[in-house]
Amino acid sequence: MRWSLKFHQTSGSATSDFTIYAFQTGFRPFDSIFTDEESQVIARVLRFMRDQSGGNADESAADQALISYWQKFLPESQVRLAGD
Repeated sequence: MRWSLKFHQTSGSATSDFTIYAFQTGFRPFDSIFTDEESQVIARVLRFMRDQSGGNADESAADQALISYWQKFLPESQVRLAGD
């Protein structure tokens, strides 16, 4: 995740997208893998990729991952409903 955040704008690589795809639901039982603190970090990374990647990441996939599972780890003030 660190690499994806640091280099998502300059790498020309799909690595940032694969980071997002790894956290889409359906692949793993996330609640048995990550602590709440780790899940909060994942949610913040997905939110960043959705809102501030400047088109350098799959924003739609990040949004779907947040909506389907991860947004529950964001403070309520940072949760954005689909279509907002």
